[in-house]
Amino acid sequence: MNSVFRKTTPIRQLSRSFSATAGRGNLNKIQLIGRVGNDPTVTDVGDERRVVNYTLATSETHTDKEGNLVKRTQWHRIVSWNSAGWLPERVKKG
Repeated sequence: MNSVFRKTTPIRQLSRSFSATAGRGNLNKIQLIGRVGNDPTVTDVGDERRVVNYTLATSETHTDKEGNLVKRTQWHRIVSWNSAGWLPERVKKG
């Protein structure tokens, strides 16, 4: 009679555990090519951690239906962690 019943799996084993940090499979990698709008600023956030902030402009150009050249610029706020040692020296406005 025991062979008729299947072994049940506890729900706890089937549930997905959540984390406050993203796993590698949950990140997207993008590459923005543009011009830096201002020199990077470095901010101390405690516990020997520093964050670098700067803006980046990307431009897109296309021709509309009337044949006019249309240029669109988007500004991006960039936040970079763990790069305060090298990024401000290499990234400058322009």
